[in-house]
Amino acid sequence: DSLDAEEIILLPNNGNVIMAAQQAASLAMGKTVRVVPTKTVQQGISALLTYMDLREEGSLDEVVEGMTESRSFIKSAEITVATRNAIINDIPVQEGQYIGLLDGKLVHAGGSDLEIVQHLLQSARAEEHELATLYYGNGHQQADAELLVEALSESYPDLEFEIVYGGQPLYPYLISIE
Repeated sequence: DSLDAEEIILLPNNGNVIMAAQQAASLAMGKTVRVVPTKTVQQGISALLTYMDLREEGSLDEVVEGMTESRSFIKSAEITVATRNAIINDIPVQEGQYIGLLDGKLVHAGGSDLEIVQHLLQSARAEEHELATLYYGNGHQQADAELLVEALSESYPDLEFEIVYGGQPLYPYLISIE
């Protein structure tokens, strides 16, 4: 209620908080609040870019519809470090290993960040897409991301890669595949 705006769009960027965002939107007094049910940061970025394209041209509902549709064009890949030993989706995971998630599902564990990203791109069928944006997190340098993209470009010569500093603390790399 303290925001100086009549119309507000919420991007939860986490599947676990979409319902809470919708509840918060329903409680807003004197404001029009819409929730775009983004489940990942990558979907949220895509929705935000769509907002930037549509904000001057359409009604709030049209803009929200475009932002919501933009989610379907994104595959979200994440590299993080396992915090415990487990078997997930029949994949053994050891604490401290790099793991790769695609749209929230574990697809690979162990190996280098390059190996994990290669498995993620393969699982995402990246060769059928046009662009992969690599967001590197805290503790990683642009030079590391550039070396990674250089190696990946050999396997995916038709895929355009972009590198962006994301600054995320828990994920060495977030990848948006579109």
